[in-house]
Amino acid sequence: MIIRYRILIASLTIFFIFIFLDGVGAFKRLENLSWAWRVNSRIGAKAPSEEILILHLDQASLEWGMNTLSLDWPWPRSIYGFIIDELQSRGAASINLDLLFTEGSLPGEDDKLAEAIRGPSPVYTALITHKTSTQGRSDWPRDITPFGIPITSSDNRSRNASFPIPGISKSVSGFGDVMGNLSLDQVIQSVRPSREFADRRIPILGLAPLLNSSTWKPNSPKEEFWNPNRELILNFRGETMSHANLPFKDVLQDVIRGMNEEEKLLPSHLFKNRHVFLGFSATGLKDLRRTPVKGGLMAGVEIHATALDNALNHDFFRRTHPFYTWALGGLLALLCWAIPTLKTYRSKTFFAIIGVSASPGLGIILYAFGWWAPVATPFLIAIFSITTGLLFSSLLENEQKKFIRHAFGHYLSPEVIKKVLEKPEDLKLGGERKTLSIFFSDLAGFSSISETLDPVELTSLLNDYLGTMTDIILAHGGTLDKYEGDAIIAFWNAPLDVEDHAHQACLSAIRCEEALALKRSEYQRVYGVELYQRIGVHTGDVVVGNLGSANRFDYTVLGDAANLASRLEGANKFFASCIMISDETLKSSKTQLPFRPLAWIRVVGRKEPILVHTPIHQNDSIEKWSTWTEVLNKGYAEVQTHLIPIFDDVAIPEHERILWKHYLKQPDWKGIFTLDQK
Repeated sequence: MIIRYRILIASLTIFFIFIFLDGVGAFKRLENLSWAWRVNSRIGAKAPSEEILILHLDQASLEWGMNTLSLDWPWPRSIYGFIIDELQSRGAASINLDLLFTEGSLPGEDDKLAEAIRGPSPVYTALITHKTSTQGRSDWPRDITPFGIPITSSDNRSRNASFPIPGISKSVSGFGDVMGNLSLDQVIQSVRPSREFADRRIPILGLAPLLNSSTWKPNSPKEEFWNPNRELILNFRGETMSHANLPFKDVLQDVIRGMNEEEKLLPSHLFKNRHVFLGFSATGLKDLRRTPVKGGLMAGVEIHATALDNALNHDFFRRTHPFYTWALGGLLALLCWAIPTLKTYRSKTFFAIIGVSASPGLGIILYAFGWWAPVATPFLIAIFSITTGLLFSSLLENEQKKFIRHAFGHYLSPEVIKKVLEKPEDLKLGGERKTLSIFFSDLAGFSSISETLDPVELTSLLNDYLGTMTDIILAHGGTLDKYEGDAIIAFWNAPLDVEDHAHQACLSAIRCEEALALKRSEYQRVYGVELYQRIGVHTGDVVVGNLGSANRFDYTVLGDAANLASRLEGANKFFASCIMISDETLKSSKTQLPFRPLAWIRVVGRKEPILVHTPIHQNDSIEKWSTWTEVLNKGYAEVQTHLIPIFDDVAIPEHERILWKHYLKQPDWKGIFTLDQK
């Protein structure tokens, strides 16, 4: 019990330590790795939106521009104007420029770009908000139409913002912030829907086309959706460039081909009613961002496209409530407290596997339903808690095995000890009421024998005799209770159940008598004494358990059945018999034994008589004693009447014959031998 309290304290300590570490971000990297694994395990489960197309400036387009149009970097802005004109003419739903035009260009170039932007399709371009930097300006330009959601107050405003040059700013339909979570040194798993600047809440570029949309409605209140503190966890559709995409050079080639649609390679409907994003994908242009998707790097423009895709399909991932980590971590921590109480290694292993796999398993299941459930912290709590539980369980088992060996090692056979250690749950320590077969033996006249031997000889004789008898008892599944001088007390069916324990007890009595008969001549030769023993066996209910103090105890039996077994051992004196078993023991045996009825007796301390049995001679058979058995089994009341006619036909030992003749001649005898000595 003390160990289990220690396990509980250890598990709760682990829980609170890991919750604290989780709170300070100690496991953030590990959690991100687990999220990346989940993302990649189901990547491509949902197809990218057909409403989105990406035009990207890749390395091949840069080389084509150099080789075909002699374009050095940076390209003239009129080139972007040509591309935008092409998109405008083909009916793009929106044009979203992940391009910065914060500085002026060559004369006339900015005007050409601004003129292309003023076409029928709305164009949104990038601006940069700054939390701390002094770059840009701190207010909204007066000559530019405000864009975004008006706000009255905020504690989370950006200090400054870098706008495109005035000519472009006046021409675009709106702006989209491109800073958000797009830092170069972090893995981008989510974005904030907007940033606050001046008196406006400005959406990120990917969501800018939706701000004034009349068809799209957020799946949460407008104020909540555009909250800059809200986290939109991206649901990536695939690996890099999984959305429909074209390199710049393909569009420019069609621009060069002019007005002749037949000469153009791109279908005329390719951009119609699609949200088109323009951005960089060439490595040298430094707009590649780290993501959890396999391969890692993804163009910034594709991240904005993914945000729009998720918004159109209302399938951003959501984080579970913070209580989820507390609840799951707490349950897993408590699991380590429960593991040591389990009975088998199989059950312990089963629940340990459940504990370790619970957090990853739930993480995968909830991922399929659109939730980011923390995996790392509950998983670590489970690992450390279950490891602690198993270590404590091992200590508990070692203590238990040590106790079992100490408590039972002297009076159980090694085979039984092994079974107890394999399945200690079958062992009930302490007191319990149980039906046992109890064995008492004593050497006849040993007090006189001990006087004839010196201490060394006496000890040697007893050790040999007791060792031989004990080996037989243990070999038949018995439990040695104790030695009392030359007496042996043993029992069957505790601490472990013994099948047909009555049979095993009787068989042990016979084998002990046979072993002593074989040893008798040896003892006579070595020690000059003849040993004879008396054995009593009875089966009945007793209290069995460890009795004594915490430091010294005996596993023993208490009860009337144990007393009766002792009385039967002593009753052998009266009949000059060697083995006496009760009728209850014989009836409890599932196997027929070579025993015959001896007599009905009443022992000291008991009012009711009992029928006792003794082994038949090796040369006899049970059939020869059938009539005798039938008479005594009927009861003691008619023994005198039915036994006298057959008495002379039964070959009973001489001492018994003398006793029977004496009692049968007494007219008032009731058929019961009443013993007045123990």
